Amino acid sequence: MRCARDARCQSSGGPSAIEVDTCRFFGHHSGDAQLYRGKDEVRRLRDERDCLKLFRARVTEAALLDGSELDRVESEVAALIDRAVETARAAAPPPDSALLTDVYVSY
Repeated sequence: MRCARDARCQSSGGPSAIEVDTCRFFGHHSGDAQLYRGKDEVRRLRDERDCLKLFRARVTEAALLDGSELDRVESEVAALIDRAVETARAAAPPPDSALLTDVYVSY
């Protein structure tokens, strides 16, 4: 969706800011027990603010896509992910010399 600000941005009208109100479903790291969250906070966030659920609801309500089309896309994506995981698991581990390759900071 375009708005009046698009023209300003495209014509180099100066700095702009974008504010995004988002949430995360997972902890800060794999061992994060998220003890700082309320009992049902993540469940509530998944129910009310999951962007994929919201997208599905909006495009189906607007008759832009139907549920079966979205189901097909989800199946294709799941298959791609499964193949990528299989490929990664079947690959040989990288050599030790690759440990610091493409690391942003050099020490």
